[in-house]
Amino acid sequence: MDENKSSLPAIIVLVAIVIVAGFLLTKAKVPPQTNPLVKQTNTAPTEAPFDPASIPAITVQDYVKGPSNATTTIILYSDTQCPYCRVFYPELKKFLTENPDVRFVYRPTPFHATGQVEEKAMDCANDQGKYWEYFDAIYTSTDTENITDATRLTKIATGLGMNGTEFSQCFTSDKYAPKTQVYLDASRSAQIKGTPTSIIIGPKGTVPLKGSVGADQLAKVVNSVK
Repeated sequence: MDENKSSLPAIIVLVAIVIVAGFLLTKAKVPPQTNPLVKQTNTAPTEAPFDPASIPAITVQDYVKGPSNATTTIILYSDTQCPYCRVFYPELKKFLTENPDVRFVYRPTPFHATGQVEEKAMDCANDQGKYWEYFDAIYTSTDTENITDATRLTKIATGLGMNGTEFSQCFTSDKYAPKTQVYLDASRSAQIKGTPTSIIIGPKGTVPLKGSVGADQLAKVVNSVK
């Protein structure tokens, strides 16, 4: 009986050590929890801070819509085949419709190969003065097959009142193929890493807005620089 009593404290101590060790090991394997109230981001810690000077000035080469004397401008870097860009477009369109005093500048950023083909088609539409109509048709299209098919793209053009033969000749000639690299180089020099990226410019400053947001959130950002 005395021998059993003397070994009991040692057993208790051993069990306690095992329990504590197991707790510490389990805690070490559990990843730190993120605060659900803090917006998470995939931005790398080493990413350079936004530099407004990296955004080229608006020129006659840009696609511009809205009053030339506007005090607030949205420059959109976007890809027609970027899923988030397509989600963002209806919200952007709603905002611009409700705020006709804001100037809109579109800078093609065709990272997707299918987007590069659609940008060529949009440039051909521009030859017939229908750039913005074609722009809207492409961004709102629900087609999921034969995206780059010349027949599909020409059909969109004729549906907007364009000369189908002229459009088809422009598109199949690859007249605007060299502009793809021009667009990509311009986007990279502006430090655009992904689409959609909106640059909001106003009297109070210039701020970037990355990703797809609702019209209300866009309005808040725009108002912050007015």
